[in-house]
Amino acid sequence: MEQSYQNGTRFYLPVRVANTGQAVGEDVRVTVTLTDSQGTRESAPLEIRFLPAGASSRGVASFRSDPRAGQISIDGVSYMEP
Repeated sequence: MEQSYQNGTRFYLPVRVANTGQAVGEDVRVTVTLTDSQGTRESAPLEIRFLPAGASSRGVASFRSDPRAGQISIDGVSYMEP
């Protein structure tokens, strides 16, 4: 993850998703979740159209709360096999 930034009332968090497996993934879906100090969760879905084995891709998650003040988790949700 890189440094987050604010634009207006939204916070943006650049993330890198890596395919550490041996297969190509299409329509890869991940969820980036921000948990603040009160335990409130906010999720941002990301979709990557094509992710070869051993490659990575960058995306940006958008939140209402500042990611620097909470904990971030990234979970793989699904992908299609070509």
